[in-house]
Amino acid sequence: MQIKDTRTLRLGLFGVLIITVFRGVRFPNLWSYTHFLFNYDLGFIKRGLVGSIFSLFGNPYFSSYEFFTFLSIFVLMVDVLLIWLFLKDLIKENDLIATAIAFLFASSMGIAFLAHMIGYLDLIGLGLTMLTLRIKNVKIRMISALIILPVMILMHEVQFVIYFPVLFLSLLFDSRQWTIRNRVMVLVCISLVAGISMLSVLDRGLEDKDRMAQHLEEKAGHSLRETAFEIFNWSTKDNIKVTWDAWSKAVVKRKMLDSMLVTMPLLILLLLLIWEMTSKSPTYLRVFSILAPIAPLLLHIVAWDHARWNAFSVLVSFFIFWLLKTRVYDYTKLKKSQNLLIYMAFLLFLNGASYIPFFDERNIQSFPYKGHQDWIIETIEGKDPFSEMPIY
Repeated sequence: MQIKDTRTLRLGLFGVLIITVFRGVRFPNLWSYTHFLFNYDLGFIKRGLVGSIFSLFGNPYFSSYEFFTFLSIFVLMVDVLLIWLFLKDLIKENDLIATAIAFLFASSMGIAFLAHMIGYLDLIGLGLTMLTLRIKNVKIRMISALIILPVMILMHEVQFVIYFPVLFLSLLFDSRQWTIRNRVMVLVCISLVAGISMLSVLDRGLEDKDRMAQHLEEKAGHSLRETAFEIFNWSTKDNIKVTWDAWSKAVVKRKMLDSMLVTMPLLILLLLLIWEMTSKSPTYLRVFSILAPIAPLLLHIVAWDHARWNAFSVLVSFFIFWLLKTRVYDYTKLKKSQNLLIYMAFLLFLNGASYIPFFDERNIQSFPYKGHQDWIIETIEGKDPFSEMPIY
């Protein structure tokens, strides 16, 4: 089925995207602010790149929560605008299924939780990944990937698991006209750069985390999230143990179930479409296309941020779908399926009706966003929410 009036659809899609962002957005939490301040003042550590860059300016304001809030808002706005470009690409296809996927993703818990992660370093990596994916020249995209992968891993090591597969796959798609030798060399090179960067930060902690905590609290002028510094004393083995201890709790299992119920239906749909679109592709390409969206789910083994990993899995699966759809891959058999359209309509309703707790026991907001209204009123009354430190 063809769609002629794409302008109206694009406006409606943008409205859905903004509504979904407002469902999840909040002020950055204390955990993300504490991570933002990590730096190399006391030696090379994991997750210390961003804090070290802003420390170079020597201005105390760059260590303040107020600056961090403005920076986090800017990063989120850039990410949302970039996501909008990806969504627009699907509307241009004049394809009902592609258009439906755009609306489903724009209204999904993936977007709502992305907005909820405001302040997390993952969002900087997301922006870098999206900018790289949009580079049409394969060689320039390859150079960009070589640069940003170490940067993202130095910001937070989980970005290797989240973003490396989709970057790798984008180069795999677009380098098929190269000689096998050149293709293998490029992909091996990128894998080595990412792998070496990952090894450099894995289990890279501090002997004296309390000294680091005191140092950063003096710079910030506030108490920070004490538990955030525990990562420096945990090896990968310790992290897995802590995670599996958390999994033994009924409340964690319940939250995981809730998160899966609101994210897995869309993920399954995207995987189905990806599988169909790669039906005539080489087996290795088809397998990689399915494994890439599943990669973030592996993080459930080492960390209990269940909603975070589920949301990123939906996000990556959308990017893989976009990669395929903008490269003449199609789903001819599914275009005639009325059951698929009914399932999509059901998912759209499910996205709008879903209501689950996010980080820090905060629930997703619904229109007309009472929490945001309260913030506007407080601002008008002269209060300064931008400099008010969060509790968690």
